[in-house]
Amino acid sequence: MSKGSKYFKEFPFGVTYQHWPDPSITEEERIKDFKRISECGLNHVWLSLHWAKVERKPGEYDFSDIEKRIKIAKTYGLKVHLVLEGYRGGDEGPPPTWFLKTYKDIYVKHDGKQDPYVSSMICQNHPAVKEGVRKFFENTAEYFKDEDAILLYNMYWEPNVWGPAFTCKCEYTMKEYVKWLKAKYGSLEKLQKAWSLPIEDWDDIVEFKPEMGLGFPYRTAILDWRSFCFYNFANIIKEGTEAIKRKDPNHPVLSHPVLSMVPFSYTVMSGTDDWLLAKSVDILGTSYYPTIPTNRGPLKPETEGWLYAEMLDALRCAAQEKPFYIAELQTHYRSRYHPLDRFSPEDLSLLCWMSVAYGAKGITMWKWRPFLRGLQLSGRGLTSFDGIPNERAEAVSKVGAILKKHSRLFLDMEPAKAEAAILFNPMTYVKLIYITQVPEMIEYAITSINGFYKALWESNAPVDFIRPEDIREGKLNNYKILYMPFAINLDKDLAEKIIDFVHRGGFVVADSPCALTDDFEYAGYKVMPGAGLDELFRCREIDLFSGLDNAPSKTIYLEKEVPDSGITINITASHPALRDIEVGSTLHGSLYKEKLKVLPGGEILGTFEDGSPAIIASSYGKGGAIFAGTCLGRSYFKYNEETCRKIITGVLKWAGVMRPVEIMEAYGGKTINLRLHNYEKDKILFVLNLSKKHASLKLGLRLPGGKYSCSSLMENVEVPVSYENGFLTIKSDVPSLDVKIYYVKGE
Repeated sequence: MSKGSKYFKEFPFGVTYQHWPDPSITEEERIKDFKRISECGLNHVWLSLHWAKVERKPGEYDFSDIEKRIKIAKTYGLKVHLVLEGYRGGDEGPPPTWFLKTYKDIYVKHDGKQDPYVSSMICQNHPAVKEGVRKFFENTAEYFKDEDAILLYNMYWEPNVWGPAFTCKCEYTMKEYVKWLKAKYGSLEKLQKAWSLPIEDWDDIVEFKPEMGLGFPYRTAILDWRSFCFYNFANIIKEGTEAIKRKDPNHPVLSHPVLSMVPFSYTVMSGTDDWLLAKSVDILGTSYYPTIPTNRGPLKPETEGWLYAEMLDALRCAAQEKPFYIAELQTHYRSRYHPLDRFSPEDLSLLCWMSVAYGAKGITMWKWRPFLRGLQLSGRGLTSFDGIPNERAEAVSKVGAILKKHSRLFLDMEPAKAEAAILFNPMTYVKLIYITQVPEMIEYAITSINGFYKALWESNAPVDFIRPEDIREGKLNNYKILYMPFAINLDKDLAEKIIDFVHRGGFVVADSPCALTDDFEYAGYKVMPGAGLDELFRCREIDLFSGLDNAPSKTIYLEKEVPDSGITINITASHPALRDIEVGSTLHGSLYKEKLKVLPGGEILGTFEDGSPAIIASSYGKGGAIFAGTCLGRSYFKYNEETCRKIITGVLKWAGVMRPVEIMEAYGGKTINLRLHNYEKDKILFVLNLSKKHASLKLGLRLPGGKYSCSSLMENVEVPVSYENGFLTIKSDVPSLDVKIYYVKGE
């Protein structure tokens, strides 16, 4: 059974309805709203259930209010995305008043003191909180276990917004930390050695907290603490899921952070790991507001579409074998106070289809009516203030009609297999935030990953994100190429597996810095690249220089830069990985200029302006490797130079990667994104025109010879095809900011 159809019979396409009910909306208006939602072709509504409103007296649960709203939804054929407000605390989802009066020590504390910033947040490790939320979840699940109208339970929405709540340092959290340390190290002696500190007793950790004073320069304890925060929060989510599933195994459980942890730093700072979160629930969700990273400016798919795609691809990979779901989709600007990120009907339609094209198995939009008060005053919404559907609702209705008609197809299709993978290690982010004492340095790693992803995306080469744990499980063998952007930390066992991968025929691309230490800095490597990778890349660092662009950016996606790094690289040799680059071409490096000693077997492909080696290629066993003595990914992200892009994508040809779809001819729009999916024995091709110009295209699907038919799902018409030199060709005309979906069937 596929990811989608395991939980849904129809592709979920719905909208949030008043998470915080507005008293100015009458009951008659609510009924009209539900009717209009159904008439727009939407099939479900987000409704919220607050612990504080359900258990007004200890042990007495009253579901009558939510029952009324579910009954209205059922009247109009709508299912319910039921959001449980149990954990969040604060103003948005506080526990019952009686609970707050009874347990006065439940608030988040840092260093034994209540933190003013999170003074209203509750510690989710407090025994009373755990017990109270568990009972709320269990009673809710028991009550609704036979309710067919329930689409799913959303048991924790936007957890990464409330980061300080997950780093509470009260005695209960610290006891959980000690349990985690005992499981990791096994003995106090091993912990003492790792931390370089003569800890007398496990209780010392509870008393003195993680800042117990290792002294400069060692920070293993800080890395352990941050790693524990990831585990701790995922475990809290897991316990909540288990509480629900014990009473109701029939309905799936979802949790959704904001965006993705790969290009968005505050997820890591909050202690939320998308990959671990996905293991704790049935469905991984997200709040998909793609204008947030760009400071809530207007949607710019032509120049920023790669970033919107990167977030979706990262979430798809984090979900792994589970579905991922757009639990909140941006519908309009945030508020009257900041209306820059306004959405046109075309913007919203494109974002819906982009989500589906990248593998989402459901969409809930935020929200139906615009806000009538508060922080998001007049923001969001598919209606005018009086509840009348607007042009964005009309656009959504058209999307919904196609999703409904081809529901099974969109639920069951799976993306074409990627043969390239980008290594993502969250501990790199943790180090840059918590060890450098300059948290903005996380930009180094984010932009390095961005640059590699952007180059591959622009070439329409499918790519996955792979984690260290995936490599340990042997999943690297599913790919032909591994990209290692800013891999400053790498455990030795992973390096050995990467070396073996290349020896057996794989290809690796890495840039500076590479493998300076392991994840937790138990020991630094004495050679760089370390952990044996110097023998793979056939080079070693002798010295290191800083580029002129070494100041970390605080606004990653806003600054426009020209090449001013002071680092120039000249391409000096031909090579199978550089077949599209002429000798003599140049590009700018970024951040680092690493002076390298080339080892026997290393081939210099490019040099710095002083003639020293900058790019080295090597053959190793049946495979090959390329190392750049600068931040190659960051360079492409910042400077967008064609030579840099061709270096990144040229390895695809060297490795024998064949893109499943090619643009053979193109006129008009330039930013064309292709996504191919498998559906049973057939193919589904999404052609997304992210440009402001109409595009006329000739597309080639790499398919074996045979007889094929093709239909356009958007217009429900047959499309002529021909077979040429190993490609099934399709001519496609796509209006600006629009999409075509082709169903290719073998006969």
